[in-house]
Amino acid sequence: MSIRAHLTAAGQIAHPGQDRHVLATVTAGYRTAVRRTADELLPLLRGL
Repeated sequence: MSIRAHLTAAGQIAHPGQDRHVLATVTAGYRTAVRRTADELLPLLRGL
């Protein structure tokens, strides 16, 4: 079963708008993690 099919099945069990909310939450979390990683790495790179 593909991830998309899995998410679609989960979205049908929950209410329809919820999968969009989950996607937005995951995307925001990913962006925050990337930004935090970049903020930690840039000073290290400048120190080299």
